Amino acid sequence: MKIAVNAQSYEAGYYTGIGCYTERLYRNILKAKNDNTYTFFSQDPLKELQRMGKNNVVFKGAPGINDNKYVRVGWENLVLPIRLQRLKPDLLHSVNYSLPYGLTSKIKKVVTVYDIMWAQFPGFFAKKIPNAAKKRLQHSCRAADAIISVSESTKRDILEHFDCREDKIAVIHEGVDHKQFRKTNIDTSVEQTIRNKYNLSNRFILWVGGFRKNKNIERLCRAFVKVKETISCPLTNLYYADTRTSSTKA
Repeated sequence: MKIAVNAQSYEAGYYTGIGCYTERLYRNILKAKNDNTYTFFSQDPLKELQRMGKNNVVFKGAPGINDNKYVRVGWENLVLPIRLQRLKPDLLHSVNYSLPYGLTSKIKKVVTVYDIMWAQFPGFFAKKIPNAAKKRLQHSCRAADAIISVSESTKRDILEHFDCREDKIAVIHEGVDHKQFRKTNIDTSVEQTIRNKYNLSNRFILWVGGFRKNKNIERLCRAFVKVKETISCPLTNLYYADTRTSSTKA
């Protein structure tokens, strides 16, 4: 098969959830023995992916996640269809819920949907984003041959908020990179160095995610404080790590 991947949301070194999903998914796909060829439309691909793919993977330029949203949407709906018409792929995988308009039915279309928080919590986003995102996903629900949902919850949300055939949606849970996430035996001196660097107490809770309102971290912190006040609890401090600055705050 000739497979095209709309990976505008993927950029090497910028580890958002969608970027990690795209990179790890295709790292493992490329390890599998098959006769497929892949064309990635991405701004800055990981060089390891390029090496792994060798002769059956091609990377072509596309706007990146930090580019103007109008440039990205315009590219997706004006430039990408022309490139796909020339490429003539058997399948297009869009890793972030949105499909170009006007694609021929000869190209099978698959989209991945992680959540629809902009439909459920529109107040957390700039005024125009929820409506635009709803229109794009509704188009994908009609145009896609298959929709990958990363959870049963997201599948239910899609069916509740959008006109979508249930038999189009396949729930495929995200995997775990066991090389990165595993139990380790840390030398006590190294552990103490880390504790000293970040001023950590013996027991603590670490949050390494983002801080947008939909994460509800403020309420999580209030809940832990309430637990500490009402029951015997060994927790003494709450910390979060800002992965952009490698700092922690209480």
